[in-house]
Amino acid sequence: MNHTPGKVIKNTFGEYIQTSSIFHWINGENTVSHCLFRIYLWNDQSRVVIVLTEIKSNNGIGIVTSFKEVMEAVFSSFNTEIHIPFNKVEWFIHYGYFSGYDVIPTREILIPDPNNIDVEDALSIPETITIYPKDYDKYLYGIDLGKLRPLLAELDWELIDRWGDAEWE
Repeated sequence: MNHTPGKVIKNTFGEYIQTSSIFHWINGENTVSHCLFRIYLWNDQSRVVIVLTEIKSNNGIGIVTSFKEVMEAVFSSFNTEIHIPFNKVEWFIHYGYFSGYDVIPTREILIPDPNNIDVEDALSIPETITIYPKDYDKYLYGIDLGKLRPLLAELDWELIDRWGDAEWE
């Protein structure tokens, strides 16, 4: 499968460039999954931050369960843009009411440890640390994740109603 995203939006914010798209990958059950993908590349190539947002339209296996395959697909697709070692990329998995039909009581971000994945197990789940909105700035270097609905609309992505979260609107 070609992991090249459909529509891509690039914006420059001072010291970094943000690229956003809907990213597809082949998960551990050999089916297709997708998420909202945002990569932040610092101009001096000192830092790469990747935010993967779980969105309701993904009927495949979620990000955490197929994190190993997501990482491999990202590096395959963005190998010319990422100029730091694989283990130095900072990964964030973003969840909230916009992620599924089950109630997720709060927005949260998981920080997965890419060095702690069982490479023999296709569905290996990485160890994670959970952070909440009050701590986003500390971990995200001031990156504002913004409103999801306008970003998905700009990406020409099908919007699913019943989000029920002010962050989404």
